[in-house]
Amino acid sequence: MPAFDSCHPQILRALQKDGWHISADQYLVYQSLLQERGIEIPLYLAVPEHAYNGVFKRMALPVLTQNHVRMMIVDLEQEVIQQWLN
Repeated sequence: MPAFDSCHPQILRALQKDGWHISADQYLVYQSLLQERGIEIPLYLAVPEHAYNGVFKRMALPVLTQNHVRMMIVDLEQEVIQQWLN
């Protein structure tokens, strides 16, 4: 079993406690649909800034980066994008 699979439940709970709403599954569905239809537009996973600066950097970021997931870091209070990660 891959290391990520063995700690996946703990990662999800840690991210949820830190305020991150799990949307990686939605990202993967959208990505698959775009590829299936031959639509070539960049797709980004929106991550709340407070979650990104918390447990996300330590646990989820390496996995998403390794899998070439583009992200945008969003300040939910000011409703602005703080950073784009390709």
